[in-house]
Amino acid sequence: MQSVPVLIVGAGPTGLATALFLAHHGVRSLVVERHPSTSIFIKARGIDFRTMEIFRPLGLEKKLRTQVGTLSQNTLLLVVETLAGKEQQRNSIAWMTQPEGTFEQISPSSWLLGSQAIFEHVLAREVRQRESDIRFNTELLSFTQNESGVSAQVLDKTTGEQQSIHATYLIAADGIHSPVRQQLTLPWESYSAPEPRIIISFRADLSALVRERLFLFCFIHNSNMAGILAPINNTDLWQLNIQSTPEKEVSLEEFPAQRCRELIRQAVGLAELEVEIQHIMLTQDATGIATSFQQGRVLLAGDAAHQVPSGLNSGIQDAQNLAWKLAFVLQGKAGPALLATYEVERRLAARIKAEAATRPPRPEHPEELLDAPEEEQQVLPDEVVQTLNHRYVSSAVLAEPEAHAPVQGTFDLSGYPGTRAPHLWLRQQGRRLSTLDLFDGRFVLLTGEEGSAWLSAAQEVASRQGLALATYRIGTDNADLMAEQQQWYTTYGITPTGAVIVRPDGYIAWRATEKCDDPLQILDSVFSRLLCR
Repeated sequence: MQSVPVLIVGAGPTGLATALFLAHHGVRSLVVERHPSTSIFIKARGIDFRTMEIFRPLGLEKKLRTQVGTLSQNTLLLVVETLAGKEQQRNSIAWMTQPEGTFEQISPSSWLLGSQAIFEHVLAREVRQRESDIRFNTELLSFTQNESGVSAQVLDKTTGEQQSIHATYLIAADGIHSPVRQQLTLPWESYSAPEPRIIISFRADLSALVRERLFLFCFIHNSNMAGILAPINNTDLWQLNIQSTPEKEVSLEEFPAQRCRELIRQAVGLAELEVEIQHIMLTQDATGIATSFQQGRVLLAGDAAHQVPSGLNSGIQDAQNLAWKLAFVLQGKAGPALLATYEVERRLAARIKAEAATRPPRPEHPEELLDAPEEEQQVLPDEVVQTLNHRYVSSAVLAEPEAHAPVQGTFDLSGYPGTRAPHLWLRQQGRRLSTLDLFDGRFVLLTGEEGSAWLSAAQEVASRQGLALATYRIGTDNADLMAEQQQWYTTYGITPTGAVIVRPDGYIAWRATEKCDDPLQILDSVFSRLLCR
C-alpha cells in the first residue's frame, strides 16, 4: 500500500493549485484524475486579480501571463446584429488587464485572460516540477477513514489494475458532481435552479471580420438567433454560447453539428462560412453550497464544495486557504482545530457569492453596461469589492471590537483583522515591490519605524514555537522598506510603534495599533491562539 500525506482527487484548477500550494509549504501530495489529461474544454477564460496575487509568491504570475495570456489584448465588449454587420455598441474593459489610476493603487496584479486548458497544463507541469505526483486516467473507487487517516482504492483505467493508497488527509476537488461528496452523503444547499447553456467550440477564420476589434465577448441578437461569441485565439478558434431563456431551456439533443454550423453562420452573418465543429457541450449554470466542507479527514474544495460565479477563482482561493493550514497541522506547527477554520472562512465566502448571484444582476444584461454613463462604467464591480474587502471571522483571526469592523462587501481597506492585507508600493534598495510580495507563505510581522521592540520579540517567539517568520519595518526613514505612499500607517490602521501580523495566505491575523508593555508575552499568546495550540 502506498502512503502519502495528502491524496487529492481531481486535477482541475482547484486540485492542481492545492498540490502546488502544499508543495510550496513542503508537503508532498498525490493527485488522481479519472480523465486522461487536463481539460480540453475552455470552460473559463478569466483569472481574476486576487488569484494572480496568490501566484506571485510562487514566482508564477509572469510565467502564467506569458504562457496563458493569449487574450491579454482583448479589451472590448461588443453588441452586434451579426459579427459581419453593423456594430451597435462597444465598451472598453481595459482596466481589467491594463490597470492604471485607482485600480493600480489597489492591486499590483490584473486579470489574466486566456484559455483554462492552457492554464491547467501549466499548473500540472509546475506541480510535477515540485516533486508531487499526478496520475491521469486514475479513478477513485472508494475510501474509508478513521482517526489515523484515509484508505482509498483507485483504478488505473489504462491497465485495469487497482491499488490501495493511505493518506493522512484526502481532499475532494472532483467537481460539481463530486463522487467523494456523494459517498460522504453531505447535503447540498441550492441557491438557484440550474440554467443549461450550450457551448459550441469551433474553427473558422474570422480574423478579417475582427481586425482590430479584439473583444472578450460579442453579444449577438438577430431574428434567427441570440448568443455570445467568445475568442480562443482571435483568429480561427472560437466559442458560441447559447443560453436558456425563461421561455426555452436548451438541451444537448437540440444541437446536432449541422444546426450548430447554421447558428454560427447566422451569428457571424456569412451564409457560406466554412465551419469545423470541435466540441458541443452542455453546462449547468447554478449556485449551491455543500452543508459542510469537512467530514473527519476528508475536505472539500472548489466546485465539490460550492458552485458559485467565478468558480475557478474561488476554488484556487480555497486551495490557498486550505494548503497552509493543512501543512501546519501535518508538520506539527498547529493543532488540528486550525483545519476547522477552513470551512468557517471559505464557506462564508461561498455563501456571500451565492447570495449575490441570486440578486438581480447590475446591469440586468451584461451588454446594458454599454448604455451607462462613462463615469458609472468605471465603478468597481461588486465582485471586485467583495474580493478586496471580504473578512474572515474565525479562530485563525484575532479580531478587534465588532463595532470597528468594516461591513462585509463594502470598499474599506483599513487593515482590519480578517481582511486581505492591503497593497502598497514599497522601495527596497532601489527595487520597487508590493507589500503583497512580502507574503511568501510564512507568517509576516510588519511594524513601523519605531517598532523595533516588536521585531526582536517576534524572532524570539518564532524560535520558541518553531515557526518560519519574516519581519519588516516599514516607514519613510530608518526602515527596512520605504513606503512610496504616505498612507502606510492609515491603510494598515497602526501608528509608527504598532504592528501587524499577516497570515501565510496574505490575510491580516492580528494587529496592535501602538506599542505594548510586554511584546514578547503578547506575541507568544497571539501565535498560540492563531495556531490553535
